[in-house]
Amino acid sequence: MGICISVASSEIHQAEDCQENIDSNGILRFGSLYSKQGSKGLNQDAAIFYQDYGMESGAFCGVFDGHGKNGHIVSNMVRNRLPTLLLNQKNVLANTKTTADDKNSQWKEACISAFKVMDKEIKLQENLDCSTSGSTGVVVVRQGEDLVIANLGDSRAILGTATENGIKAVQLTTDLKPGLPSEAERIRSCNGRIWDVLNNNQVASIVMEAESEQAAARAVVEAATASWKRKFPSSKVDDCTVVCLFLQNQKEQHHI
Repeated sequence: MGICISVASSEIHQAEDCQENIDSNGILRFGSLYSKQGSKGLNQDAAIFYQDYGMESGAFCGVFDGHGKNGHIVSNMVRNRLPTLLLNQKNVLANTKTTADDKNSQWKEACISAFKVMDKEIKLQENLDCSTSGSTGVVVVRQGEDLVIANLGDSRAILGTATENGIKAVQLTTDLKPGLPSEAERIRSCNGRIWDVLNNNQVASIVMEAESEQAAARAVVEAATASWKRKFPSSKVDDCTVVCLFLQNQKEQHHI
């Protein structure tokens, strides 16, 4: 049981499935979450910061960028359902595997399985046409000293580390963007475009310099929005959503 904050509704939930039992006293202890609607219409982003996920001091962080006519519905479905699917898959595997060496492979298998089940559940919705709608998904799970990363699409996870020479940013996921030849061809065939407004080091620096853990996500979103307007003044600003997970107290931090 943990505290779960969903950005689309700004509600704080305390339930295993993150969908009910609203608790207005929930507080994010080691991170922040912020989403800002762009100028294209309805905010199709959804995000989650689930505290005590799977274990005390565990966490589930996720950002889901919907696209297409029903993208907002898809991204919200994924946000509400994926945390439970993933943990259920992991628990099933933990009960069937026999050695401790299987922990990493269990999480990998659980992530792949949960994403596939989530995709099937969306397609089986009777009143939802998702033929031209969908969502990206980037997930970071903290379990003790371990981080589990999973992604599909071009939402990104970054690890920021404080060093003697400043902030070092390490990209933890691979964007399905034009840098990959097969993805570049797919995007071109669909007349698509890709927007990058802040690089990894800029994001890590903004987070590290934020007034507090709670202010970090909003600081990144506001900086990204301002950068978009400068770089692409004739284009409508996209929705922007950020989740920040601090692995240490900000005053003592080495990793974000």
